[in-house]
Amino acid sequence: MEQVLREIGVRCAWFPALVLAAHFVAFAGGAYNTISWLDMPMHLIGGVAIAYFLEHALDAFEKGRFLQPSRGALRFLFVFALATTSAVLWEGVEYVGNRVLGRDVLMGREDTVADLFLGMLGAALYLAWEALRPKRSADSAR
Repeated sequence: MEQVLREIGVRCAWFPALVLAAHFVAFAGGAYNTISWLDMPMHLIGGVAIAYFLEHALDAFEKGRFLQPSRGALRFLFVFALATTSAVLWEGVEYVGNRVLGRDVLMGREDTVADLFLGMLGAALYLAWEALRPKRSADSAR
């Protein structure tokens, strides 16, 4: 299990960690207030990053024989559902942060729905790319 977790940390977590770090830098620097449209691509990229993480984490668990190998539409649906759940949790954290810290990061229902949609779209785009790209020999072990 330790090897699987190490692989997840090295191979998978770098992308969402980078997006999260960029978000904190942008937030702390006031970039979201200065660049009004910045929130939209961040949610889109966040959806791509979390789907990337989940897809590669599944690979690591399968390689470590903790999960049965999965392929096709069911695997992509599972990753998409988890990525969507992550987007919902992110919006929940924004809501709690808004209430507890007194921050004004919520822009209303329309913005929240758009954020959720963009996260889901990012995940769907990544999964579509993953499904359509030519497979390398290392990928065939899946």
